[in-house]
Amino acid sequence: MVRRCGSGDQLVALDLVQDGFVASAAPLQGTLLRKQVPQKAEIHSEGTLSKAEIDEILQMASDPGLLVPLEVKHWSRQQLELYVLSGGVLRPKGCSLPDERLLANATMTQEQIVSALAQASEWITSADALLIGSGAGMGVDSGLGTFRGGHKGVWDGLEAVGLAYEDICQPKWFQEEAGEPRLAWGFWNHCHVAYQESRPHDGYSTLRRLGQRCPLGFFSFTSNIDSHWIASGMSPERVLEVHGAVRWLQCSKPCCPDVWKAPNDLGLAEDGESHRVTGLLPLCPKCQAVARPNVQMFGSDGDFSRARRASQNVRYDAWLKRMSERPDRESLRLVVLEVGCGLTVPTVRKEMEKVLQIFPQARLVRVNPENPGLAPELVNRGP
Repeated sequence: MVRRCGSGDQLVALDLVQDGFVASAAPLQGTLLRKQVPQKAEIHSEGTLSKAEIDEILQMASDPGLLVPLEVKHWSRQQLELYVLSGGVLRPKGCSLPDERLLANATMTQEQIVSALAQASEWITSADALLIGSGAGMGVDSGLGTFRGGHKGVWDGLEAVGLAYEDICQPKWFQEEAGEPRLAWGFWNHCHVAYQESRPHDGYSTLRRLGQRCPLGFFSFTSNIDSHWIASGMSPERVLEVHGAVRWLQCSKPCCPDVWKAPNDLGLAEDGESHRVTGLLPLCPKCQAVARPNVQMFGSDGDFSRARRASQNVRYDAWLKRMSERPDRESLRLVVLEVGCGLTVPTVRKEMEKVLQIFPQARLVRVNPENPGLAPELVNRGP
C-alpha cells in the first residue's frame, strides 16, 4: 500500500500494521487517514517499575486480590517477584502495608462474626459519642467502585492510556506546559459525573440517626471525595473530608488558596478514543489558569488548597478536645465505627487508632470484609 507525498508523483510505502491507517471517507480519491488510537501517557522514569511491568509480575500471584503498597514501583523487579510469589510474606524492609499474619481477627468464623455484630450493636446503642471513619468501601452500595480489592473499578480510560489510579491522581497532569490537563479532566470529569449521578445509600442516614442519639454528639471523618455524607443530610459542621472533595475546585497553580463550588455540569465530554475531554476547561476566576478539583492527590501535592479542610479540621479537633477535657474522660463510652477503610492509603485507619489512644474506654468497630484485622494492642478494644 502506498500514498502520494507532496504535490509530486513520489510514492511512499505505508506500514499499515505500525501506523494503523484506515480508508478515508472519500475512498475514490485513493487516500487514507491515520487511525486514531488512545494515546498512552508515559510516566516511566529511571529506577521505577512501569505499570506494564508491575501488571506482568502481579499475574504470577496465586491470590488475585493480593494488595501491593503504593511504593511498589520503586522496588526492584526481584523484590516485587518475591513479594508476589510469597503471597506478601517476603517483603522489603519498610513496606507500608501491615503483615496480616500479625493481626488479630484477620479471619473470623461465621459464629465469631455473629457474636461481634451483637457486641458492636450493644456498644453503639449505648454510646456517649460516635466517631464514624469511612473509606472507599462505604460507597460500594451506592454503585461506586473502590480503588483496590474486590470492588475495584474507577475509570475505563486508565487501562487505555496505560496509567494506574495513583498515576492519574497526580497534580502534574493539570500543568498546561508540562502536563495534560485534558487527560486529567477526562478522569476527574468522570468522577464528578459519577458522584453527581449516584445517591448515598441508606447506611448514611442510619448512621446519622444513631449518632443523633448520642448525648455528646457524633462526627464523620472520611477519606471519600464524593461528598455523599453531606448529600445524605449530614450537617457540614459534622464532616471532615480529609482528602477534599471533587465538588469543589481550586486553581491548579495555585495563585491563591480560594476554593469554589463546581457547577453540576462542567460542560465537558470525554472522547471515546483518546479519553481526553473536549469543551472549555474550568478556569481559575482570578488568573485564568486551569482549575482542578480540591482533592489532595498523590505525588507530594503541595498545590492542594487546605483552606476548606482546615475549617473542617478546626470543628473536628474542637469536638475531640471538649470530650478529652471532661472529668469523666477515662470512662467515656466513645465508639469508633470504621467502615470500608483499606490498608494501602491508611489515613482513616491511623486517625481512628490515634483517637483510641486518647480515650481509654473507647471501642473500635471495624467493618471491612477484606481487611478486618486488628493490631495486637487493639484486640481488647474491638468486639
